Amino acid sequence: MPPKRPKGGKPWEAFPVFTEVIVRWRDLDPYQHVNNSVYLNYFEEARVIYFSKLSNYKNFSRKDGTLTTTLVRASLEYRSQAFLSQKLVSAVRIAAIRRSFIDTEYSIFDKKNGTIIATGTATQIVVDREKFKPRRPPIEFIQEIEKFEGRNLTVVSGSI
Repeated sequence: MPPKRPKGGKPWEAFPVFTEVIVRWRDLDPYQHVNNSVYLNYFEEARVIYFSKLSNYKNFSRKDGTLTTTLVRASLEYRSQAFLSQKLVSAVRIAAIRRSFIDTEYSIFDKKNGTIIATGTATQIVVDREKFKPRRPPIEFIQEIEKFEGRNLTVVSGSI
C-alpha cells in the first residue's frame, strides 16, 4: 500500500504528511507492546495534521461552517510490534474521493530503520453540519488536495 519510497529518502517521505509518534506507557497492553486499538490514534494524529494544512478544510469545517467530516470506516493491518519509547512515524495521504467520501491511506514506520509497523485505510464522509446528510466536498477543496498531494486524485462522481 505505501507509495514508492523516494530515492535515498525515508519511506515516509513518499507521503505528503507524516509525524513522529513516541510510544507512551498508556499505549501498551498487558503484553508490553502497543495495543491494537492505539494504531488508530496514531493514524488520527497524522490525519488531523493533514487536514489542518488545508485552508479549504478549515473554511468548510469550522464551527460556523456548513460542512464537516466524520469517520465512517477504518481498517488496519499489523506488520510488526512496537514497544515503549520506540519512535514511530505515522504517515497519511488521500487515496481517493468518491462522491461524498474521502478515502485515506496510512503507514506507520519504525523511525530508526524504516520497518513498516502497520498500514491502514479510513473513510470519512462529508456531511451537512445541521442536517447531518452526505454532501459532495467543494471542488475548491478537491483541487487544494490535488495540489497538496502533487497528483490527480481518483474522483468518482454520481449520486451521493
